Amino acid sequence: TWTWTWTWTWWKTVLSRAESAPSTVSDERTKARLAKSLAFAYLMTDEVAYAQQAVALLKDMRFPPRGGDLGEAHNEGEVLVFYALAYDMMHNFLQGDAAALAEIRSILADEAQRIYEGIIVEEVDLGLLTVQIRLHETLDPRDMSTIHLDNWHIRAYGGLGLAALVLSDHSGLDGTTPQDWAERAFDLVTRSLEHQIEATDGGYAEGPFYSRYAADVYLPYMFALKNLTGTDLLVDSRVQKMHEWSLNLRLPNGRRPNIEDGHVDDFYGH
Repeated sequence: TWTWTWTWTWWKTVLSRAESAPSTVSDERTKARLAKSLAFAYLMTDEVAYAQQAVALLKDMRFPPRGGDLGEAHNEGEVLVFYALAYDMMHNFLQGDAAALAEIRSILADEAQRIYEGIIVEEVDLGLLTVQIRLHETLDPRDMSTIHLDNWHIRAYGGLGLAALVLSDHSGLDGTTPQDWAERAFDLVTRSLEHQIEATDGGYAEGPFYSRYAADVYLPYMFALKNLTGTDLLVDSRVQKMHEWSLNLRLPNGRRPNIEDGHVDDFYGH
């Protein structure tokens, strides 16, 4: 009963978002999030108006390669997941509009290539030379011989991994292919999780809020990876321990504690 009630409430929320979609959207994250809701509502109802609205938003999307601003790198990964999922759900509908299909795939591929090449997170002015530090090159200040890995990497490269899966038949860009994108994503997501999760009890170094925050992206990526390639990261012992730790970590009031700069987090199901 609880599962049915939760699922129905979730569906009504998604449908309400689709039904109340504004005619004009300027925020890029909102475009991708709304396109995902509209695409899912179309699949559930066959209402063509939802599909048309979703396609319009996908075509209007401005990732950084096209002049948009999504803020910090971890936000890009989340928005890329929204966009990739919306595109995947709309793929069959788009078969009737070759130009729109090509444009949306191009937008998605451009952003995937940007993340593959590495989002610039810092520029160091050395006088005659400015060094650009990219996300996959960030060093741990405690050990400058070690790459620093955290939820930013999980979210950014989880997004890249999902984009690579839905564009698996794309010809690639700048000498790279979706296989290259997929390999970069898999390497950084798995290494980041291994770096963050304590092997004995599954504690997540950045705390329960950030484990959930990372899961916003790595769970869609892991489900897609399992369904499309058979690779099941959900059964990895560290991931299983971390999920069990996260479920067991509750304060007397039922919420989960904040650690470092994490929020006091609601338990699953709120």
